[in-house]
Amino acid sequence: MDYLFLDFGNVICYPTTGDWFITPFFEQYIKDHNLSKEDILSSIKNYGALLDGQYTTMEEEYEMFYTLYKSIFDKLNYKIRKSDVEVIADDITYSTTKYQLFRDIREELIELKKKFNLILLSDNWPCGEYLMNAWMLDQYFKKMYISSYYGIKKDNPDFFRVPMNEFGLRPQNITFVDDNDVPLDTANSLGIKVYKMDRFKNIQQDKYPVIHDLKSI
Repeated sequence: MDYLFLDFGNVICYPTTGDWFITPFFEQYIKDHNLSKEDILSSIKNYGALLDGQYTTMEEEYEMFYTLYKSIFDKLNYKIRKSDVEVIADDITYSTTKYQLFRDIREELIELKKKFNLILLSDNWPCGEYLMNAWMLDQYFKKMYISSYYGIKKDNPDFFRVPMNEFGLRPQNITFVDDNDVPLDTANSLGIKVYKMDRFKNIQQDKYPVIHDLKSI
């Protein structure tokens, strides 16, 4: 049986607020305190090294998010109480409402599991695995690989090689689905068959085959 590697974001789920770093709670907090959502999101790009670090526990993830938001608030000269930063960091780490599953995803995974060994390959933190377990979707996957556990992401071929080496896989026996060109380019360079997911039907033309749901595979 061949293997199907699936991305997490915009393949299995999407951010409830439309932004990965803004939970429903934090969005309301921003409104209540007259903060700039745009400035906060714009500042996040300055902390790539922090976000891409190696984190293997929810506690480490919480500390990372606390550092992230505390640094952003300080940089923007927002006078936010330490206890509020702690609540915001705790919320984005442990929230089960920050992401929403795509409709019919469970049915899609049930059908795919009949044809493929499923692997989750996600640029994410421990909360990704936490949510997959909370949603009871982990049962459909042979294994889940979260980038922060390894300190490498899908722009690095070595992340793909982790499951490939563990299960003795050849590229021609793998199909990979993602919504972003960078990991698709990485997988394609290894000889893996790829599809670009476009759940929101925004793509008119692309260099990779485009699908709008997992039923298309």
